[in-house]
Amino acid sequence: MTDKVKVISSVNGRCVVNNRDLQLKRVWQGRGDVVTFTAEQIEQLMFDPAFSNMVNSGMLYIEDMEVKKAIGLEPEDAESPTRILMDEKTLQRFWKNMPLSQFKIETQKLTKV
Repeated sequence: MTDKVKVISSVNGRCVVNNRDLQLKRVWQGRGDVVTFTAEQIEQLMFDPAFSNMVNSGMLYIEDMEVKKAIGLEPEDAESPTRILMDEKTLQRFWKNMPLSQFKIETQKLTKV
């Protein structure tokens, strides 16, 4: 695993991780903010229900595929769908510009969190 792992916020609001046991506090101010952790910190934070819920629900996105596989967020086989981070442009296309028939087809390809 790599030493530094980028964790990206995918929500418009503020996200905070404050773990007193690890003496660790990180703040994301909005969508697209990036905070770095070590791989060991990520593994330990997955035992924190708040952090693991934010990662599992897609509020926070971990960029490093090796780390995601190590903590069980991504499947080991290549056939299973992987989690993707949608940018603002893609979300706008899904919600406003895409016809309903195409929307149904495209959403079937996405992972269900």
